Amino acid sequence: MIEWRTHGIKTSQIAKKLGLSTRHTSDMMGRVMRKVGVDDVALLTRWAMANGMDEALPPETEEMREIVPPKVYKGKIKLGRLRTAGVGRGAHAQGGRRPQPAGIPGFTT
Repeated sequence: MIEWRTHGIKTSQIAKKLGLSTRHTSDMMGRVMRKVGVDDVALLTRWAMANGMDEALPPETEEMREIVPPKVYKGKIKLGRLRTAGVGRGAHAQGGRRPQPAGIPGFTT
């Protein structure tokens, strides 16, 4: 993964090669870079060269390229309310009393 990234292969392309999501691959690269102690790809490349990871990648041919089919979601997609019960509501939603408006004469609930 480090060799691919230091040779200019984008994170999304690495994700396709590994069969992972781009987000997961990006998170993994972030953890690797944090453990190595660098914060950009140029410094990661310098680190890889200093640690013997600067070998040239073999050319990619059609036989080597794995085509990953897209994932098909077969479950139902629920498009209901986005808020869960009790989130963003007052105390009365959890069984408490509804607050009385102050200063309004004759107002009762």
